Amino acid sequence: MKVKFILFILILILSSCEKNETQEFDFEYTELNDIKLKFSKSSYFILTADEISGRAKELELSRSKEKGEIISYSSRNNLSFYVYGNKRIVNKSDYLSEIYYTEEGSSIIILPRLIVFLKNSHQIDNIITDYKDLLTSEEQINNQKYIFKCNVSKSEEMIQIVNTISNKNGVDWCEPDMLMDLKTFDQY
Repeated sequence: MKVKFILFILILILSSCEKNETQEFDFEYTELNDIKLKFSKSSYFILTADEISGRAKELELSRSKEKGEIISYSSRNNLSFYVYGNKRIVNKSDYLSEIYYTEEGSSIIILPRLIVFLKNSHQIDNIITDYKDLLTSEEQINNQKYIFKCNVSKSEEMIQIVNTISNKNGVDWCEPDMLMDLKTFDQY
């Protein structure tokens, strides 16, 4: 019951917000492996580098909300935050993902990790060489599946990398690590 009430209040607040120059609710579009995604610059997801950065981000977001620079935010844990508002509260060590929506309405947050599945008898060496400055922490699941941490700061960069690697010879499929259809209720 409490969750429904909070969700109702959140919807009421969001529907009563007036559109002005600092709030843009129009959607933009992109593609990930030929899947059309839409996103709005009025909401986004931040992943901080560590707990110390997360605590600092919490204070920064709280101050921005008090100043009216953002509408609201919620914390998933001490490392990640959902933010609603146009001002981007992002530091150099933060990773920012737009909150994307599929045509079916599923929400997607793209994380800075890459999953590559190779065709039989192909090697990962060319991909590692081509992206040596962006890919770290290789984890080999089997002879075909690899997971990499990516040194990028935005989901747009991840989409570009995924789309490029997906078209490489020897790659069966490639996709980013993602959070899908997450719901938050503890708005600050």
